[in-house]
Amino acid sequence: MMTDAEGKGHGKLASEVAPEPVSIGSIFDLLANEHRHIMELFNAIVDTDSKTVAPALKVFSELQEELMTHLEGEERFFFSALEIDDDLSEKVLEEYEQHHIAKTLLASFNSLAVDDHRWKAKIKVLWKLFQFHVTDEDLLIQKARLLFPEGKAREMARQFLEFRGKGGSTKAVGEPVADL
Repeated sequence: MMTDAEGKGHGKLASEVAPEPVSIGSIFDLLANEHRHIMELFNAIVDTDSKTVAPALKVFSELQEELMTHLEGEERFFFSALEIDDDLSEKVLEEYEQHHIAKTLLASFNSLAVDDHRWKAKIKVLWKLFQFHVTDEDLLIQKARLLFPEGKAREMARQFLEFRGKGGSTKAVGEPVADL
């Protein structure tokens, strides 16, 4: 079994990549924790070779579930609160579009065999999109910190965790959460 000397999730199996426990902090802390966990899952998949298909599929299954729940939770509890701000509404719409692209790409895996040469390419594109999205969203989070008092940010996190605890996403992979 491969290990991760650097502690960044590279080469780990799904059972070794677990999110950090989350106390109810702010929505900003929660999103940062989820971003780290999802990135670890991506790294575990991207770092596998063609001989380790079964572990990659197990991690991908977890990634697919975690990413869909994360995307929907962000839309319901973070973006929806930001889109009413005139200065951020256009940026929030861009974030929704990034989510739409990620969901569409995730859905394309449903009809693709893991040994298809396009599988690895698609996962790398999704990984790069997620990296871009996190970097892009960090700027939005900085602005949101100025808008939401600590109590509101904690309440948003509580609602997100409650949503996650109830099984998260009820939508099929690739299905939009809201019509834009």
